[in-house]
Amino acid sequence: MRPEQKLEILRAVESSRLSAKEALIRLDVPFSTYYRWKANFEKQGSEGLRDRSPFKGKTWNQLLPEEEEKILQIA
Repeated sequence: MRPEQKLEILRAVESSRLSAKEALIRLDVPFSTYYRWKANFEKQGSEGLRDRSPFKGKTWNQLLPEEEEKILQIA
């Protein structure tokens, strides 16, 4: 979803006469998603609503190529 659409949802919920819960149900937006967007927007402005790419670094339990090759040879 584009940042503009997220901002539109944030503004719609805030300006609605309905409770946030009811507005989010009608918009079919999960509560956790809305509150994450809201917190990101409050901290970083519009930039906080941009989608971030997932972490692409090495994880603590990632096998080294040599280790994976050895496991596959044994299997």
